[in-house]
Amino acid sequence: MTDELNTAIEEFCCSVEPFLDIVYPGDPKFIRHEGRLVLEDKPVPCIKKDAKKMACYEKLYALIADDEDFRFAHKKAGSWGKPDGIIEEMVKRSFNNGKIDSLLAITYIQNFAKTLSMKYLDYTIFRRILGIEMTCDRIELEPDVVLVRLTEKELNERMPNMSMMEIGMPYIDLTQHMAELRCTVQVKNKKLYWLNPPKEIKENLLHMCDIVFSSLILYKAGMMESGPYFFKINPEGGEDLFEYIPLTYQFFLPLFPGKIFINEEDVEPLKTSYRAVKKICSETGVLYSALKRFILGTNRVSPEDKLVDYVVAWESLLLTVDDKPVKGELSYRFGLNGSSVLHWTLPEISREEAFEFMRALYECRSIIVHGAGSQKNLEKALAKVQAQDLSCMANRGGEYLRKAIFWMADIDEENRAYKSRGGWENLLWNNP
Repeated sequence: MTDELNTAIEEFCCSVEPFLDIVYPGDPKFIRHEGRLVLEDKPVPCIKKDAKKMACYEKLYALIADDEDFRFAHKKAGSWGKPDGIIEEMVKRSFNNGKIDSLLAITYIQNFAKTLSMKYLDYTIFRRILGIEMTCDRIELEPDVVLVRLTEKELNERMPNMSMMEIGMPYIDLTQHMAELRCTVQVKNKKLYWLNPPKEIKENLLHMCDIVFSSLILYKAGMMESGPYFFKINPEGGEDLFEYIPLTYQFFLPLFPGKIFINEEDVEPLKTSYRAVKKICSETGVLYSALKRFILGTNRVSPEDKLVDYVVAWESLLLTVDDKPVKGELSYRFGLNGSSVLHWTLPEISREEAFEFMRALYECRSIIVHGAGSQKNLEKALAKVQAQDLSCMANRGGEYLRKAIFWMADIDEENRAYKSRGGWENLLWNNP
């Protein structure tokens, strides 16, 4: 940027005020103010048509059009990169206390020019995690994967406009959910990537989110949901060049029995869980299938559904022999192999007790899925292991499964009992 361009911006900011319409977009939103929700409808400045006839506007337009930094901006940013689009956005971004602030305007133009010259762009997905309460401000799982506790200003910025209600989406008070996940990848600074990242980039970012979400569920028991998300450029310095466009929003009314708290002492164990899940997802094998079913089961409300999903996850692990599905003696194999796993993950439980529990867990699943008997038979199966009710049985099976997944993730895939030849027999006698 030249000094001449900076001077032209200052002159324009001083002269444009009489040629502004201060309008309300007509799409208000609820924000949190002094502990309660209030309706906000912020004014936005719009340049009148007559302003474009001003000598200072024409001069600024010509300087931007001829400036080396902005000459090809439209090829990367579409209409945002045309001189009139740049000026209009500059006015919006520099509107402060009813006036156009020339310093803010120059800063915006400088940031725009800087980003245009960058070889790579950082594309970030911002995704809310509903049901998590963070007491720490920031947890960095990796340099480009960060959990953040939002400030009040950020919370209000993220609140959706009322127009979201017009298309039938339920509206929830997102200011009650302060945990946000931010995942970032680099892309080449190409045409229109500023407004809409390519499909593979979006899929990659969503996959990164899924790994973190799975890590949270695997680490700490409870019900949570992955919430609304959007993508945008996150240039150096954190300045937003445009009003971000919510490419994808998800809204629903989740049910939360209570918030899950993540404190300072949870940071390192959560990082361990993240590394384990990332490793499992890179393998996409038996353990990955078990993890997916575990996640499904954890989010179930009905104890019957929860137990069935957990048993399906256990089956992926216990009824795979020499890397192939076992065909006979399913209940016996389930109990025997399960007792071996629990022997190494929960040494305080005897092999006999573990065997009886796993057999009873499998029996409950058969009664639920196949209707193999009455409620009386289900009660008998629960009584064998002193389970108070089906919910207690499901939760116990899920907690044991959580420990088993962690334990197996720490073993090289080729050496896991379900993968290696004679693995289950070796597990009966030796520590893998």
